[in-house]
Amino acid sequence: MRAALATLGVALLAGCSVGSGEGWVRGEIFLPACGYSAAADDGGGGASYELPVRYLFGDAVGDSIDIRLQSSGAFIDRADGLVIHVRNRHDLVEALRAGAPVTVPVYSEFPPIPVTGPDLVARMALYLNAACVEVFPDFGRGTGQIEFTSMYARTADGDPADIDRIQGSFTGVIFRDDRPEMAVDGVAPWARLDGAFDFDYTRGRPAQPFP
Repeated sequence: MRAALATLGVALLAGCSVGSGEGWVRGEIFLPACGYSAAADDGGGGASYELPVRYLFGDAVGDSIDIRLQSSGAFIDRADGLVIHVRNRHDLVEALRAGAPVTVPVYSEFPPIPVTGPDLVARMALYLNAACVEVFPDFGRGTGQIEFTSMYARTADGDPADIDRIQGSFTGVIFRDDRPEMAVDGVAPWARLDGAFDFDYTRGRPAQPFP
C-alpha cells in the first residue's frame, strides 16, 4: 500500500492543510484477510464498509492537489483513508467557471498529458493501514469518476479567483488488488466505494478533528 501511495506522489510523513467541513465514504469490500469476506466479485454483495471520516486534508503542490479523507490525524501508515490526486487543479478551476459540475475520470494509471485542451484526470487510492495491521492490500489504482463542484484556487498561482472550498462526490469507484498471492479461491480482493467531501482548504491550521 505504501508503494501504491508513492505512485500518486503522496508522502507518508508530509504535512498537509487540515480543512473544516465534512465528508463520508462507504461501500463494499471483499478482503478476507481483514475480515471483509461476504462476496466473490466486484459486481455486488461485498461486506459493508464505512470509513469514519474525521479529518479532511488538502495539499496543493505545483499544478496538482491531493485530497485526503481520513479516519484520524495520524500519518498515512497508521490510518485508514482515501487519497484523491488531481493532476491539474488549475484546469479544473477553469472548467468550473462555466457554473456546472465537472466530471473528472479516475484512472488506474495516468494517461499522457494532452497536447491541447484541459488536463482533467485524477487517481484514487484506498489505504487500510489501521484496519489491516497484518496484511497490506494494494488498493492504489481506483477506476471511476469524480464530480467536482468547487476546487481550491489562488490568483497568486494564476487562477481567476481565490477559492477555499473543495467539494465533490463519487459513486461506484472500483479498487482491485490483482496480485496473485492476495487472491482467495481465485478471487482478487476488491472494494467499491461511494463518497463525498465538502471542506475549506486552510493553510497553517493545526490538525483538529470535526464531527
